[in-house]
Amino acid sequence: MSEHDPSRIRIRNTLRPLCNNKWPVRAAFVLLAAVFLWACSSDGRPVFDKTMPPDQRIPLLDGGPHAGRADTGSTVVAYEYTRQPSSTSEVVVHVKGQILDVRISSFSVNIYLLALEGDGNVILRKVLYASGFKSRSVYFRRSSSFDKTITLPPETQALAIDSETRVSRGRK
Repeated sequence: MSEHDPSRIRIRNTLRPLCNNKWPVRAAFVLLAAVFLWACSSDGRPVFDKTMPPDQRIPLLDGGPHAGRADTGSTVVAYEYTRQPSSTSEVVVHVKGQILDVRISSFSVNIYLLALEGDGNVILRKVLYASGFKSRSVYFRRSSSFDKTITLPPETQALAIDSETRVSRGRK
């Protein structure tokens, strides 16, 4: 079968309109534009599907300092927060504390302050502490305390402390 074989030319000519058809490109563009517009329609905050159980919720009280301990399962954190006056409807809290215990050998530990709605749904997560990679280095010990002022959404009814640990595999 040569390159100029009539049957081969016929197949090539049959497939040419399919290759020139731009509807898949247009459909992908419309779909991408729809996703982009949907993302822009939100208020910019990440959407969480996590609900904190009542025993892990910290009531958001005026003034302070209000102190306690939070057990996240992998870490135990002592915290103290003070609700600051705000000229807007947003909630401003000054949070300080320290990690008391990390129950597993880990490369890194992150501690988060969660803003909760009245039913315990998480509406915002802010970093209180991030140890960085290989936080348990022999040569460098980072402080395990934190001290931050954080702005939360007006609908915040309660707080929670959460953590994320990256487990060490025993290698150095």
